[in-house]
Amino acid sequence: MGKPMLGPTAGMALIRIQKMKQKKLAAMAQNKKQVASMLQENKISQANLAAERIVKDDWMVESLELLELMTQTVKDNAKLIEQSKTCPIDLEDSVTAIIYAEPRTGVQEFAKLVTIFKKRYGKEFVDMAMEDRTRRVNQTLVHKLSGQRPNAFLVHSYMKEIAQIYGIAWDPDEVTKALGQRFDTPMALGGASSGV
Repeated sequence: MGKPMLGPTAGMALIRIQKMKQKKLAAMAQNKKQVASMLQENKISQANLAAERIVKDDWMVESLELLELMTQTVKDNAKLIEQSKTCPIDLEDSVTAIIYAEPRTGVQEFAKLVTIFKKRYGKEFVDMAMEDRTRRVNQTLVHKLSGQRPNAFLVHSYMKEIAQIYGIAWDPDEVTKALGQRFDTPMALGGASSGV
């Protein structure tokens, strides 16, 4: 088996990204129905946790959309990348994003692309991008792939929107409202609301 070629590998990554997005979107639609049902049954703590999963899935979809554009850029410029000893400055955002995303997304082809980049640009370049030491990776992508829990305000916003879409009269209780008014408050695990 020969060494993987950049263009075809990037093309395969694009197909995987599209499939992953479709799968996440389908799961999110099902999870939104479940949140609506939980809100209807006043199972607020469970709805909080389920809505948090929806936010994280939404972040993954948004990340995959960004990565799709960046992977397409790499594919379109494969010959230039393969001929360059150092990463072309105008492609650095795309290349470093793919490297950073490789262990965080499940796009298997990214591992092959990282191997190609490592052979071309060196281990240090890849290590710096993997850890975003130079802050060259798209910061929206870094945030959405960080694994951190979404704040209460955002989760409650999703819950309100889901309730509205499904015609459920739900308004957070006073404790939940107080938590949700601060953008920096992480979601509480079950303690802030009743209805388990």
